Amino acid sequence: MKYIVDSILNYVKQENTNYAILLNGKWGSGKTFFWENELRKEIESVEIDGKKLKTIYVSLYGVNSLDEVSKKIFMESFTRANGLIQKVSESKWGGRITELGKMAVGFVKSLEVPGVTQALETEVNFENLLDFTDSVLCFDDLERANIDITDIMGYINNFVEHDGVKAIIISNEDEITKKLINQNIELRTLVSTYVLEKENAIQKDSQGNEIKELISTKILSLFDKTDEYSRIKEKLIGKTLTYEPDYKYIVENIIKQFTNERLKAFLEENLDTILNTFLRSDTNNIRILKQGLDDYALIYSRIIDEHKEVESEVLLQMLVFTLAVSFEIKSRAEDYEELGKISSSDDFMAVVFSAKLSGKKEITYFERFATKYFPKISYNFTYYKFIEILVHKGIFDEDVFEHEIKALINKQTDTTPVWERFIRKGYWELSDDEFDKAVQETYPKLVEGKVLYVLYFKAFLLFRDIIEKGLFKKSTSEVKAELLAGMEKSWHQSSYYGGLEGFLGGYRISPEDQDANEFKDKLISINNAKKEEKKAIIAKELISYLETDYNKFEYEFKEHFFYRPVFVFSSGEELFSKIVSLKNVETVRFSRLLQERYEVVGEYNDLSLDYEVLYDLKDRIHSYLEGQDMTLKLSYLAEIERWIYELQEKNISQVDEAGKEIPEC
Repeated sequence: MKYIVDSILNYVKQENTNYAILLNGKWGSGKTFFWENELRKEIESVEIDGKKLKTIYVSLYGVNSLDEVSKKIFMESFTRANGLIQKVSESKWGGRITELGKMAVGFVKSLEVPGVTQALETEVNFENLLDFTDSVLCFDDLERANIDITDIMGYINNFVEHDGVKAIIISNEDEITKKLINQNIELRTLVSTYVLEKENAIQKDSQGNEIKELISTKILSLFDKTDEYSRIKEKLIGKTLTYEPDYKYIVENIIKQFTNERLKAFLEENLDTILNTFLRSDTNNIRILKQGLDDYALIYSRIIDEHKEVESEVLLQMLVFTLAVSFEIKSRAEDYEELGKISSSDDFMAVVFSAKLSGKKEITYFERFATKYFPKISYNFTYYKFIEILVHKGIFDEDVFEHEIKALINKQTDTTPVWERFIRKGYWELSDDEFDKAVQETYPKLVEGKVLYVLYFKAFLLFRDIIEKGLFKKSTSEVKAELLAGMEKSWHQSSYYGGLEGFLGGYRISPEDQDANEFKDKLISINNAKKEEKKAIIAKELISYLETDYNKFEYEFKEHFFYRPVFVFSSGEELFSKIVSLKNVETVRFSRLLQERYEVVGEYNDLSLDYEVLYDLKDRIHSYLEGQDMTLKLSYLAEIERWIYELQEKNISQVDEAGKEIPEC
């Protein structure tokens, strides 16, 4: 997206322009988010002749007249300007009135805004108020206006061409084309059918699909307004920039906007899960994703504030469920209404299992939902009715929430060992006998390294507290030394813990508390090491599947490594040895998988870590092919070599082209 920012900044800085810029992209892809969170800020940082540029944003969604557009422009500028009324009533400036100003004056007089109406009745030179030459106007949702699109474009062209006003139009051109074609579609269909009959183009034996195709073609030939749109576009639009979202970049920026630091850390830690859920939805709709995250923020804060005992794994499953339900309901997925018919998690699983036991081949909506968003635990995940109600109706049902959370907590408590409950929940609800038993069970396990390393930090704070109360017959320094040694033993036998930032977020440790900070720093260091270790282990295991189970390789690759470097943990030699042993069809699938990966993820990622291994693979394939007669398998290998070569050339070209202006479209 950097090239879009650079192109638009060059445009707004350029003098004497008489054209607008069109930012084209699909619905829900994040165009408006991009404007609000990046493009607008960049434009407003530009200073020309000692004055910072201003931006005026106008959504054309649902507007019914050009006067309404003018009103939106004026009110946006009115509300964004400080002391505007005083400028109107006290102005003695001279100057010129712009074309845009002329359009706005007509309706401003009818506005009952204190100060403005009185000012218009005086001899105030109103023209300067409506001089937008130091502003950049953004018109969003062009295709969603309720008036003719070509009229709006002519309206914008009037002041862009005459006054050199800078304008950016955000739209979805695919939908513009559909809208132009479908205007008065019923009447057009009747006319087109009549013409076809007169031309004897519809035969008696013509099939339904053939007739539809004939009518569609005739509608285009008789009523094609896209030519008119193209003509006005050619006059108004000097440059068309296509917005192709980098979803990882967008989600990262959405997460940054949350003010709850603990929530932010949790979402950042689970970024891959959010992205995978988004991609599984197949909606490509950032707007729905943001709404889902907003709903989850409410859920997360309620649970963290009122039910701290809920584990991070459960919070993660709730996150996925909230997003999944959001995508299904708000994109109106096929049979999405079925979600509202379920009253509990038990009901949901009963429906899924009943379908399986019935022996029917048809896959139910509930099975599709479970396997789509929870592929690894599709028959063992929890359905949350309070989340479905929140997403579907916008209501946070307190009774359902409390009932489901309490049931969840009871389930957790029943299966948690005494020593673990003691560390996680403390001792405040224990009787004397229960407390003594918990301490006797817990401390030896800690010393022996038999407790998850993540819990040692909390365990140290817990035992330090009971030492201060005279409830444990050891010194703090002795406990510290023994627990640090136990944690050192534990982490070699444990796995990486994904929710550490959220886990630590609930503790406020003073900088002067050296003992606690030492534990915390040690824990973070261990967890980072385990994370890298986990990456390498999983990546190497994944590479091994190339040789043993290609289907599993492809599934795991898409699930965990589509957005992460993986080949960096291997070598060109190892990859080559496994690829040459693939079946022909697997070789083709591998080639397509690589191409799809780099086309989808864009350039804002760390996949460049894989490049050197891929380049080495290319060279090894090249050497292998030399001197051999071409076969079908060798042609597939040659395709992989050719694609990696193109990737390499593209990367070299991008480095060479960095910083250059994008040419006009």
